[in-house]
Formats: sequence, C-alpha cells, structure tokens
Amino acid sequence: MSKDKKIKLPWDEEIEAIKYVYVNPRKSFLEKYACVVTFSLIGLAIFTKFKLTLILALLLLLSLLTKKYVAATKKELEMYTDMKIFKSHEIWSWQDIDAITFENKAEHKDLVLLYFTKNDITRRFFFNKEDKEKVFDLASQV
Repeated sequence: MSKDKKIKLPWDEEIEAIKYVYVNPRKSFLEKYACVVTFSLIGLAIFTKFKLTLILALLLLLSLLTKKYVAATKKELEMYTDMKIFKSHEIWSWQDIDAITFENKAEHKDLVLLYFTKNDITRRFFFNKEDKEKVFDLASQV
C-alpha cells in the first residue's frame, strides 16, 4: 500500500480517540534483507524439491506487509491489524484490562511505551508523552 493512501480505521470518527505512534521495530536494512530472503525462499521452492520453503516465504512476506493501528477510546483499547489478505479488529474493554504500565525509552525521547495487560496477555504500544495521562484517565473513568 502506498504511503499516501489512507486506510479507514474504526475510530476515525471519534474525536477523543488517542492514536498510538508507529515505531518500526525493524531497521530498514533488515526489511530489505527479509525481502531478499523471501524471494530466495520462493526461488528455492520453485527450483528444488523443498516445497516447504514456499510456506515460509509466504509467512515472511505476510509479516513484512502487516500493519497494526491502535487507539485508546472512551470505552476500550482498539487494535486494528491490516494483513493485506484479511483485516482484524480486536477490542479490549477497559474493564477487562488488568494493568497499564509505562516505560520511557532513551531512543524515543518524545514517546512513552505503554504496556496493556489483559489476563496473561500483554501488548505494548508507543504513545506521545503528553497522551500518557489521557490514556490513564480514559482507563480510570470506567
């Protein structure tokens, strides 16, 4: 998907939605290397008897194309995953979230890393530092 094409997200109409900040966990050279490995695995599957490498290549390609969007809204934490072949919209109600903790990362001075824990699952997302207290306020209102 090109960068100028805007995806329609479920919380776009909500004024008070606090959107997370995307921080790419991979360095750009690793993404290029992963693309080379993906096409190498596809070639290996085509020209050899090792057909299992095609499945590995498709999984790697899918992970490279997946984009995740997150927003904290009045009622819940919403996570929207766009995997190109299908989309997933996961909602965690504030009542279901057991804990929210934060961490300041030295490499991202203007961002804060928030950890959301529900049962035994913890998800982490970057938010702007000024939005940290807003997220805590939304969670405590319910």
